[in-house]
Amino acid sequence: MPTSPTVAALLLQAAKRLSAAGIDTARLDAQLLLAMALRGRREDLARAPERLVSVAEQEAFARVLAEREKRRPLAYVLGESWFHGHPFFVGEGVLVPRPETEMLADLACERAPSGGLVADIGTGSGCIALSIALARLDLRVMATEISETAMGFASRNASRHGVGDRVAIALGDLLAPLASTHFNVIVSNPPYIATGDVAGLMPEVRDYEPSRALYEGTGADGLAVYRRLIPEAVANLTSGGWLAVEVGLGQARHVERLYVDAGYNNIEVLPDFANIERVVAGQWLG
Repeated sequence: MPTSPTVAALLLQAAKRLSAAGIDTARLDAQLLLAMALRGRREDLARAPERLVSVAEQEAFARVLAEREKRRPLAYVLGESWFHGHPFFVGEGVLVPRPETEMLADLACERAPSGGLVADIGTGSGCIALSIALARLDLRVMATEISETAMGFASRNASRHGVGDRVAIALGDLLAPLASTHFNVIVSNPPYIATGDVAGLMPEVRDYEPSRALYEGTGADGLAVYRRLIPEAVANLTSGGWLAVEVGLGQARHVERLYVDAGYNNIEVLPDFANIERVVAGQWLG
């Protein structure tokens, strides 16, 4: 009767397969996928590298490994992604949260007054809106989302984190569902990938994540959504309120000009942890 493989042996084989598929984080991905198959934690693997893996566990691991080998996003395979210190359900039809986007949640928490009202435009999984509500218990948050699928994930995540009483999610395009509501802070991570750059995206992004959240309707320079959002947001900001948006590489100064043209004051361009100009914020003084 053949001997069952150990955790260490399976990890070695899996990391080689993922590396051959072009995945830079092959070892880490293999660990997370095996932990999922074993219904444990990644840390458990290091504590018991000689643990034998049963046939049923091997089959479960083989299934998720094959999915990742096809370059399906790791977060989709795992069914969740961490953002701002919290887990969020994700899957096909919703953008995978990125670490740099946490800047928007931080900015909203820093600049919203006590008891203030914050809006998250194009909320996707709800990671920004819900992280704000989790970090600032005094704030109320309204979020909009054009995709019914993504809105479903956001609603599930709101229930998961128990903040549904302070976060309202509405279906619609950009600011349209917010009518005449005025906010102290509006944040947004809109689609900003230029249409000409789509072919060069990583397979995980290009082939699996929703085009509507990445590049649909962005135009040749990726700025089409900003040209709508930035001037339109003034109607939904209180005097002294802030609008902050995430931008792509090389876009910050162009977006800054859109703020100037729309009449914002105190405009800032903020770098992320890689020193890339990632967020543009402006204050509306009326």
